[in-house]
Amino acid sequence: MRMHKDIFLYLAMLMMLVSCEDFSYPGVRPGNYSSLPGGKSISVDFAGLDTLRVSSEGIDTVFNVSSNTFWAIKGLSKVIDKETGESHEEEALWVTAPITVFEGDGSVNIKIGANTGRNTRKADIWFYTADSLISQRLPVVQVNNPENRKPIDLLFRFTDNSILNWPTSNSTGEYYYVLDGANYSFALGNSRVGDYLVVYTSGSYLGFPVVEDFKLTRVTVHVSSNNKNERHALVSANAIGTIVVGDTQDWPAKAGVDVVYDLHDTDYSQRYYLYCLGGGLPVAGITLHYEP
Repeated sequence: MRMHKDIFLYLAMLMMLVSCEDFSYPGVRPGNYSSLPGGKSISVDFAGLDTLRVSSEGIDTVFNVSSNTFWAIKGLSKVIDKETGESHEEEALWVTAPITVFEGDGSVNIKIGANTGRNTRKADIWFYTADSLISQRLPVVQVNNPENRKPIDLLFRFTDNSILNWPTSNSTGEYYYVLDGANYSFALGNSRVGDYLVVYTSGSYLGFPVVEDFKLTRVTVHVSSNNKNERHALVSANAIGTIVVGDTQDWPAKAGVDVVYDLHDTDYSQRYYLYCLGGGLPVAGITLHYEP
């Protein structure tokens, strides 16, 4: 029984580590360490690659990993603060794996999503043990293709298994939705998921995903089939509803209807918010239209 408790505790600590935003690692760039004192080890077969070079369409690629402990995968990209000039690392959401936490030896499939941006992009695929003391990195360079820069429509359904990890009680935070193998980040303000998404009350919000180098121009809200009351909402450029880019609309007291916001004065790579003015917002799904 004690052994089971120890395993559960270790898993819990591992999950906390994986979500941590401190991506420090020993040295300027880790070498291909095979072991460290303490007996933990991880070794990734990069098949002689020093850099993974990818076309704009993206790829699926498999790596073989040997390890005697818990380990994880994450894509990391360097971001430079435009005001300070300082750099830091952020998760590269275009680098994904079906699961990101592992134990022992195995093969892992990693997907590099299509690059629809205006520029070549770079990241590292980071393989690391639970304590981050042993890690390996493989740089990724992905070119862009101007022909891929076409309008994008993304449909997010809030009534299926894509959102099992979202909160079931009123919560504020950032949550991911996996769609076609890519992670999309939503910001919730006092919202929850049950049979559908509820933007709970006046002052609550749903922050839409940022698609790099695209701007959001239309939001279509698919109102829940359980709706019975009139609702009030707008689309804003901030989480307090003061910079209006999608005019205030009164949702009809009908079930299963669509409410469309055509946005104005939106910008590239910017987050926008569905902001509740009153009544709570029962959302079965949402279609977001982005322009290059």
